[in-house]
Amino acid sequence: MKILVLRFSSIGDIVLTTPVVRALAQQVPGAKVHFATKPAYRGLLEPNPHIAKVHVLSGSLRDLVRELRAEKFDFIVDLHNNLRTRLLKLQLNVKSASFDKLNAQKWLLVNFKVNTLPKIHIVDRYLAAAAPLGVRNDGQGLDYFIPEGQEIDLRDLPAGFQRGYVAVAIGAQHATKRLPVEKLIALCAKLNRPIVLLGAPKTRALATSSSWPLTRARATASPRPASLRARITFRRTRRCGSLVRSFTTVAGGIRCTSRPRWCGRRSWW
Repeated sequence: MKILVLRFSSIGDIVLTTPVVRALAQQVPGAKVHFATKPAYRGLLEPNPHIAKVHVLSGSLRDLVRELRAEKFDFIVDLHNNLRTRLLKLQLNVKSASFDKLNAQKWLLVNFKVNTLPKIHIVDRYLAAAAPLGVRNDGQGLDYFIPEGQEIDLRDLPAGFQRGYVAVAIGAQHATKRLPVEKLIALCAKLNRPIVLLGAPKTRALATSSSWPLTRARATASPRPASLRARITFRRTRRCGSLVRSFTTVAGGIRCTSRPRWCGRRSWW
């Protein structure tokens, strides 16, 4: 069975769809799962062994429809459910199911502070869109597969980080989704482990803000560019250390385990 999953953006939302992809690949007999997204997020999906092929919206929607039509899909799981994906499904004319965005409930909450949202995790709501194919939540959490050649040797990290750390993603596409720096500081102060702050270049100012309670001790390291493609700045605070990485593209804004190829499998956030 050939299945197309639709989710065009963004990083966090796409990572949250990975339990659906895994369930489709492992629980639907003979399933071949394809994924359609934007070019910027291709790298998040291509290393995923549960995805047979990634399609990108790099030109017009018409071009993407032409490409997808040639694949002859049996079913579409729409995890974005916006105007663009509705037009795409209409033109492909394939059986489909869509993620319920609960827009009316969110509108009530934002405008009138009336909370009618169900207490169901977003992952389970995504999985509901694939329920017609008989899949269920396998309880294995999120997937994030690091491509070969982009893994970081723990020996490149400061000694205090080689025994484990907590990663905090401080960036977001929209300002309303970013925590204020004082909230980030309060959060990090409660974590009794070294902290890694993850973000794109535009979040560097936040990571290096003078508001952080830093001591004068500061050291800078420049690991192999081929492995990190980033400059690492190590700061030691009163309560915790922080490793500030400036990426060309944010990758891995999830809590990581000690297994370098496997991040956040049992963590939903």
